[in-house]
This record gives sequence, C-alpha cells and structure tokens, in this order.
Amino acid sequence: MGLASDEYRTLKESSVTGLTGSSLTRINLISLTALTTYALWAALRLKRPRLLDSVLLQFALLVLPLLLSCTLFSSAAASSLFNAALSLACLGVLRLRAQVSAVARDASSAKVRAAHLAEPMRISIDSAGDAAHAAANAPTRYEYPDNVHRNDKGKRAESQALGLAFLDDDPTARRTSMDLGVGSFVFSLGLINAAPLLRAQTRYEPVRASLLREVRKAVPLLLLGGARVVAVKGSHYQEHLSEYGVHWNFFITLALLPPLATILRPLARQRNARWSVIGIGIGIAYEILLRLTRLQSYVLGPGPRISLFSANKEGIISLAGYLALYLIGLDVGHYVLPLDPYYAYRRASVSRNKPKYEKLCEVLASLSLLFWMAYGLLALVSPAERVASRRLANLPYVIWVSAFNVSFLLGYVAIFLALVEWPASTANRAADDASTRQRLRASRRKARDNSSDEDSMEEEAEDALRGLER
Repeated sequence: MGLASDEYRTLKESSVTGLTGSSLTRINLISLTALTTYALWAALRLKRPRLLDSVLLQFALLVLPLLLSCTLFSSAAASSLFNAALSLACLGVLRLRAQVSAVARDASSAKVRAAHLAEPMRISIDSAGDAAHAAANAPTRYEYPDNVHRNDKGKRAESQALGLAFLDDDPTARRTSMDLGVGSFVFSLGLINAAPLLRAQTRYEPVRASLLREVRKAVPLLLLGGARVVAVKGSHYQEHLSEYGVHWNFFITLALLPPLATILRPLARQRNARWSVIGIGIGIAYEILLRLTRLQSYVLGPGPRISLFSANKEGIISLAGYLALYLIGLDVGHYVLPLDPYYAYRRASVSRNKPKYEKLCEVLASLSLLFWMAYGLLALVSPAERVASRRLANLPYVIWVSAFNVSFLLGYVAIFLALVEWPASTANRAADDASTRQRLRASRRKARDNSSDEDSMEEEAEDALRGLER
C-alpha cells in the first residue's frame, strides 16, 4: 500500500513538473469567456430582465460557460468558436424588442436603472471581517466602487476557483491557472488595497502605524501558509518544490507584499512618485540582476537545498517580481476605485459626485496600450523559451499580467457603459423629457382655461353694460 502511495505521489509530481505553460492567445481566449458571458447577462438584463430572476439561469449564464471554457472548449479553436457563439447570442438578444413599451419604460425609468445596476450572482471573496471594517471606517471623500469592479473581482475569483477545482485532474487548468492565477491575485490585492489610501484624509500616513496594521492583517495569511506546510508534510501530499521551495508557498508571498509596500511609502512621499513607477523600477532592477548575474540559473537550477534560503530560493527571490506587480496594481487601483479616475491626483475641493466611466475607459485604454507595447518590446529582446516566467516573476511576466488585467478591466467597464449605463441614462432622459412635455401641456391647458374664463367674463360685463344703457 505504501509503494502504491509513493508511486501515485511520484506520478502526480511529474504531471506538474517541466510544464512550459500556455500561449498568450490560448489564455486570452479562455479568459475572454468571462467578458462574453457578462455581456450576454447584461443584454438579457436590458431586454428580458424577468428571465434573470431564475438562479438556475444565472448559473447557466455566469458559471457554466467558464467551466466549459476550462474543460471541453479549452483549445484555441474551440474557445474561439465558443466565444463567437456567446457573442452572437448577445447580439441576438440585443436585437429583440424590449418587453415593455416606451411609455411604460419612461414611467418606470428609476426601476429599470435599479434593475440594470443589480449585481449578478457571483462568488464573493469578501469576508465578514471586511464588511465590519468597511462599516467601521466610513469613507470621507471617497465612495466605494460600484458593481463594475465587483463583477471583475467576482469573475476573477470564480475563474480561479474553477481552475483550482480541476488543477489536479485537468492539464489545461494546470497550465492556465498556474500561469495567470497567482499573478492576477497579486495584481487584485494591490488594486483593492488602494481603497484605504483613498479613504484617508491625506495620501500618506505615518509608516510605523501603517506597518503595524499591515503586519496584523498579514498574520492570518502567515498562519494559513504555515498550516499548509504542516498539512502537506504530514499527509505526504505531492509537493512541487520548483514552484516556491520546500517551506514557502503563495500564502506567505501574499502576506508579505502589503508590509513591504508600506516600507516603500517614504520613497513615494519624498519623490512624489507613482506606485507604478516604483514597481516598474523594482522590476527593471530585478530583471537586470537575473540577466547579468547567475541569479536566474541559481533559481531554476537543481542545486542543493542545504540552507533555509536555498530550500526556498524560488519563493524568496520571486518576491521582488511579485512586489513590482503588487505596486502596479496599487497604482491602477487609484484610477479604478474612485468615481473620478483622477481623484487621487486632484484638489479635494473638486466635485466627484458622478461616476466618470468614459474617462475611466480612456485611462484604462491608455494603460493597456502602454503595457502591451512594453511587453512586445520585452518579448523581442528576451529568449524565446524564457519570455514570461511565473517561477521567476520576471519583468516580462509582471508586464504581461498587468496588461492582461488592465485590458479585462477595460472590457468590463466598456460592456457596463454600452449595455447598462447608457441605456439607463437614455431612459432617464426620456422620462425627464416626457415629464417636461406633460408639464408644458398642463400649463397650456391652464392658460387656455384662464383665457376662456376671462373671455366669458368680458362678454358678461358687456351684456350688463348694454342692459344698463337700455
């Protein structure tokens, strides 16, 4: 029985060892399903809102396609056809006539807008502690983002949950989830951690207080990472030492990133530098060390693990790349989370009561273009077999994950604008126009009634005068 268990463990470890990862095209096509399903849901919410009252239909729209994209339609050709079918279905729904008439829609525009802005069924990654913290720390000059960003976060968590569910059995999930999943989680962690900075009255608070708070918040993740090490070692579960090392794991990486970013705050304050500039600077310095020294061969080589550092060399050294990615996500969060994309960089007196989605689209499109251009340049000067490396978290990997996440954020905002915000605004304007027309008609009728009363009174007075003259 012990021999069979050892053989099983060896086979499992070999199945996730030496993988070269997926191509960018394949990963993008599989991930594109999240956008096409959201577009289909938004189209149905616009044209047939009553259908989405069914939880089963929401599951079929928002969960099942992602599951199929990771399994049956995981090849590039199948994924392309699958996304094309979802896009055609969305266009077909948009060609349908709305269930309510124009007059009824105008009369109930507020209800229609509320239906548009209702959140779809999603997998929540917010804990009760997060909700309690948000309630205890009400925003001052900052409002929490609407369901556009929550949809993105929910879709991201949903995709990764499905990928992890099939990680041990499906080769596609191993390649795509392990390639993109960890980087996207780090980027998202940086993005949402911009919220406390935006809520603060000043952009920078004392480093010591911030560091103590971040360390306290990191303790649960460190405990979780330690518990995972004990559980894996105790159960003789298959280990992938080439991922993070003997004792290191992704929970430890996630726990250390916010405190490390807090230590860098004085640099951002003194130089008045953007977080993304600091992150890219760290990524460039790390990439130079990888290329000009033996650091890359040391990390990827099969050297002896005789010390605590060498036993966990992959996790410790890749921390620099993940820190760069975290800081880029933190900077993007300063644009994405507020109602005004330039909220963090304008005077506090400027009004920001209305969401500026069009301006956010411009910002995200510019960032996406810059990141993809930077990745293209790095791909030209990098060896073909080692462009983006998740194990190293090198600069091409950092830029690629940033480009991917910014592009998909742009996709969610664009879909929200086209299928939710603009139709609701049109309905509101139509309702306002109808109300204005009704008020004008009422005032005209009142004016006509008043004029007719005045004419009748004049006729009665003239009759009375004629009677007196007789």
